[in-house]
Amino acid sequence: MPITKEQALELVRCLAEDFALLASGEWTPDDDSCAASLEVVERLRAFIESVQVPTHPADRRAMSTRQAAARYTGWLGPLDHWHRNKPLPFNPAYDPGADARRSRITASMERDGYYTTHTREQCAVEWRRRYDEDKQCAK
Repeated sequence: MPITKEQALELVRCLAEDFALLASGEWTPDDDSCAASLEVVERLRAFIESVQVPTHPADRRAMSTRQAAARYTGWLGPLDHWHRNKPLPFNPAYDPGADARRSRITASMERDGYYTTHTREQCAVEWRRRYDEDKQCAK
């Protein structure tokens, strides 16, 4: 039988009390108590699996928490880039000219028509070559 959110929260509270009593040594559970606690855990697991997790606004289909967890890629959004590429003073290797250089290199390759006449792999190699060359000239 499905349980409500309030019932699930009450079950979690009961389990927390059981763990606290167990940790303090005030409670030594017998087989029936262990079975009851395991039944609570199973009911909570079933409740969690039944909860629908909202996904990205572009994807309106609802999915279970297990499906959402399997689909999660670790991408945190636009802030993920800034988290991994911190600016000064947190990142001594930060290059303040990198954004302008990236735009300049991309624009030069578009002007040259390089993207339309070469494969992605060739474009990546050429882009990196131009980027490194521009970086060396800036020093």
